[in-house]
Formats: sequence, structure tokens, C-alpha cells
Amino acid sequence: MFKSKIVLAASLLVIPSFLMVSCGSAPTEEPQSVETESVQPDAEETEVTAEDESATDQADSMEDADEDSDGETADSLWEMIEASRNEAISSGAKNACPAMFDAAENEYNRLKDSDDKDSAEYKAALAELNKLYMALKALADAKSKKSRIDELDFSSYDQKNYDAGSDLIEELSADDSVNMPRASWVEKAFDADAKMSAVLIAGWRAKAKDARSEAILAQKDSNSVKCYISRKDEYKSCQDTLKSGDQKYVTGDPEGAFNDYSSAKEGFAKMFTEVSEARARAQKAVDEAKKRVEESQNTAVQADIEKPLGDEPVEGIEDEDAVLLEEDDFSEAQEADAEMAETSEELEEAEDELESAADEFEKKEAEKAAAAAEEAVQEAQ
Repeated sequence: MFKSKIVLAASLLVIPSFLMVSCGSAPTEEPQSVETESVQPDAEETEVTAEDESATDQADSMEDADEDSDGETADSLWEMIEASRNEAISSGAKNACPAMFDAAENEYNRLKDSDDKDSAEYKAALAELNKLYMALKALADAKSKKSRIDELDFSSYDQKNYDAGSDLIEELSADDSVNMPRASWVEKAFDADAKMSAVLIAGWRAKAKDARSEAILAQKDSNSVKCYISRKDEYKSCQDTLKSGDQKYVTGDPEGAFNDYSSAKEGFAKMFTEVSEARARAQKAVDEAKKRVEESQNTAVQADIEKPLGDEPVEGIEDEDAVLLEEDDFSEAQEADAEMAETSEELEEAEDELESAADEFEKKEAEKAAAAAEEAVQEAQ
């Protein structure tokens, strides 16, 4: 049983390490409040019908055109006409309604060449020309908005205004629309643009509401795994984006609100996925560690049952009084010393004999050298 306790204690030390690596150290305190939903814009205060918006936008455009021309000099009116004309050209008015654009250009050239530039009639004509260029731009914008509505499939969000605006665009784009009373043409062009704007707004509002609901759900998911603690900065950024969407929705920018809500949703969902996966990995490691602990514990318990430790001899473990080595009388070492002594004496005798032989050899060589020298002397004499 002692063995099983050791195995269990050692294995349990692994579990906290897995948790710390996978999840990170948790803060000591959870934030006092975590905002899960921003304030939803009040529908009664912020939403009006598309028809109301269409009428309002049309009236505003007409009033702006009239107010801009009131009390202006001919020179200032020409500056306004040049600006309106350039905007109409940039918006594609020439292609949106070629016949009416050509009619406006003819009037432009006629008034440019007029000699009567100081009369009230002349300034009134300039004001009407300015409104015509503004209306041409409005028609071009209405056509562009209709194309985008069709691309986004938004028509069903305000079918009434879409159908009415489409009819106006078709009517004003025809070549024979140039025969229509100028004031009526201008009014209908502004109306077409306002109706298409209303359809776009209705579509983006609906999309923004759906996107906000999805963002809130994603935020709640991230809260369930406490992302506001482990991913504090990232969480706050998503929360700020969600609030920004609310602000844009209230101030009349539903498309911008949709983009912010979608971005917040993606951010919350990303955090939730990453933290959930990290937790799952940590939990798997913990489960595997627990399983190993249980297996080790079971193995140790089974070993204690099958072969318990007691007083019986155990293979591999010697008795306390067991003689592990035989006693040595050192006789072999003494014999080895004697043999080494004899060998040493023999070596010394051999060295003496070698030195004697060397001396004898040197003596004989010296005698031979002396005899040879004496013989050489005699021959020289």
C-alpha cells in the first residue's frame, strides 16, 4: 500500500501544471460588472417609415435648391451652377438621362452667351438651371442606389418605395421626358432619389438589427468562458465596437452600424472559440492525468494484493547478515611480491653482465686502434 500512495502523490502533481499552462493564471477577482448588452435604440424615437423619409428627403433637396438661389448675384449663381454641373457629370448624369442632360447643356450655353445678365429674369433662369443640374445628379444617384438595392436584394424591405422609385427612374430616363414640364421633372428626380434612399435605409436597418442580435449572442458566449478576464483588452475593443454600432444606428447610419455589429460579433466569436479550445485541451490533459493516476493506483494495489511486502525473502534483496564477499588471506598477494623480487634480482644481474661485456668490447677496440696507429707511424718513417 505504501507503493500505491507514492505513485498517487507523484501523479497528482501533474494536474495543476496542465491547468496553469492551458488556462493561464486567473485574476483574484472577477470584474464587478460585465456589460452584456448595450442600450437598444428606441424604435419609436429613431425609426420613421420609408415613406416619411422619402417625403422629407425630397422636400429638403428642393428647399436647399431654392434657398441657395435666393438673394444671389449672377456671378455667385454661376459658381453654384458650375459646382452642380460638375457633380452631375461626376455622378453619371450624362448616361442616366442623355436627353435631359443635353437640354441642360443647351440652356447652359444659351445663358452663358446672353447679353441680358442684369435682369431678374436672367437670375431666375440661372436658378432653374442650377436646380436642373442638381436634379440630374439626383436621378443618377437614384439609379446607382437601385443597382445596389438589387445587388443586396433589399427591395423587399420597402417594396412600396422601391416600386414607386423604379417607375420614376424609368419615366425620367426616357428620351421623351425632356418634353415634361421642367419643374415636374426636377421634382420627380428628387423624389426617385429619396425613395431609393429610403429602401436602402430600411434594408440596412433590418440587417443591422439582425447583426446586433448575433453580436449580443456572441458576446454572451464569450462571457460564458470569461473572456472578459482572460482576454480583457480584446474583449473591451469588441465591446466598444458594439457601442459604436448603437451610436451609428441612432444617428441615421444603419450601414455603418451593421458593419460595427458584424465586426463585434466576429471578435466575440473568435475569442469564444480560442478560449473554449484552450479549455478543452486543458481539460483533456487533466482527464488523462487523472486516468494515469487511477491506473497507477490500481496497479500498485493489485501488486500489494498479489505480492505483499512482509518478512519473506524477496528476490533481489539480500538478508541483513548475508555474506556478500568471501574472506581474503592475502596469500596470493604475498606470492606475487616474492615473484617480483626474484625478477628484480635477475634484471640487476643481467644489467651487470651487459656492462662487463661493453667494457671488454671497448677495451679490445682501443687496443686495435693503438696497434693501427703504431703501424701507420712506422710506415711513415
